[in-house]
Amino acid sequence: MVSFLVKLIVFITLIIPPLMLILLHTIYYAAGIRRHGLKQFSTNKHIPKKHEVSILIPIKNEPEDLIVKAVKHLGKVLSNTESTEVLIISDDPPEIASKIASKVYETSNKLNLDVKFINRVEGPPGRAAALSYGVLHSNGDVIIILDVDSRPSKGYIESLVKCLDEGYEACVGRWTGYWDIPTKLARAITASMNFIVDTIYRGRASLGLFTYPLGSGSAFRKDSLINVGLWDPSVIQDDMYMGAKFLNRGFKIGYVDNVNVDVLVPSTYQAFKIQQTRWAFGAANVLRRMFKYILKSPYPLIKRLEALMFLAQYVPQAILGLSLLAIPLITLICGDDVLFLNIYASVFTFMIFTAYAISFFHSLLRGHVFRLLGGSKVKLVRIMGTSGAMTLAISPLILYYTVKGLLFRTMRYKVTPKGAMERMLRSTFVFEKVITVILIALLLTVLFLGHYPFTALWLGTAIASYIYVLTNIEKVVK
Repeated sequence: MVSFLVKLIVFITLIIPPLMLILLHTIYYAAGIRRHGLKQFSTNKHIPKKHEVSILIPIKNEPEDLIVKAVKHLGKVLSNTESTEVLIISDDPPEIASKIASKVYETSNKLNLDVKFINRVEGPPGRAAALSYGVLHSNGDVIIILDVDSRPSKGYIESLVKCLDEGYEACVGRWTGYWDIPTKLARAITASMNFIVDTIYRGRASLGLFTYPLGSGSAFRKDSLINVGLWDPSVIQDDMYMGAKFLNRGFKIGYVDNVNVDVLVPSTYQAFKIQQTRWAFGAANVLRRMFKYILKSPYPLIKRLEALMFLAQYVPQAILGLSLLAIPLITLICGDDVLFLNIYASVFTFMIFTAYAISFFHSLLRGHVFRLLGGSKVKLVRIMGTSGAMTLAISPLILYYTVKGLLFRTMRYKVTPKGAMERMLRSTFVFEKVITVILIALLLTVLFLGHYPFTALWLGTAIASYIYVLTNIEKVVK
């Protein structure tokens, strides 16, 4: 009886949360396939004359060539530059900022693009503070936020402005990934991004759930941003924070599925860790800060609860990180294979994983990565395996930063290295090597002390994931 209770507790606390997340993603994906309720706008017209658009690009420690490329790209895709201004807000030291500014103005003058380069030397540091500063120094009534590596498609900005005219306070388009170095990691992130957008943006929008803005490629009404008080300068995850503030006021955010913005994905494991741990901290921190405000939102209760679950999206992965060590240790302490509850629980788990895998594969088949791979379904399956290994390997760090985000107000903002800076970055894998050794020791102990096949399989899968990450994740592929 005691053994069954322990198994039940393990199943409810360590297995059910990740299962529920992938079940929700499967449901969202199925809803998104139908495309009901999705906004689509023509991309062949200019920005309505009644609007002035200000594009904000916050930068710090970014490669100069990437900044110049961003300006060149906007010069190509904007249909009418006379109604658009670009504000590049730099938090770099003045001597560095002045060099970047000269290159930017040299490029923008050739393109007849209205660019204002602002070297911010006052106010609190950080991206959120830079965005607030940019809004207050902008001339447009529409604010569009772009990362320096983001490349909106032609018609993207015009479509989002039209979306705002439909009565939304903010609008977002579709993210697609591209890479600088064609590593296995970069390819897997790009493919996974397609599925994530299919689920938590297209799928949730199809169900009429609240859409959170994205950190890059989101359009806002300027007066709405000012109405909610802009950003707290100490916040890390500015997109989710602003989404929670809009949710509290009952504002609507639209999702446009037929236009996309390309975003640069990490190509090295070290850059991937910097990005994901920052996002995990940021999401948990916004959940901590905005929990009561979301509950007070005028949205229906079910949408408020689902919006809170969205902010808790890293919690199941954090629990996965806890499970890596907790499950084998509990098995050894109890002298029973706690990972096996009963046949019904095993079948239930298998069915959910199967449905999720089918949804993931179906999404990849329809994505641009499939075409880049020459239509190889075998390579898609390999990418799914790479994605799973990455998710598991980084989960202990996600656990640490999620807990940190729930307990502390802020942390130092680390910019994800890009371009030349990422190419100079060296992944040491020290943490991953230590975890691998611990897992191997636990597996040998489990095999030596008793017959615990499910726990042994669990450890074997985790070890295989770590070995793959250590030996293959940064390999360049064709």
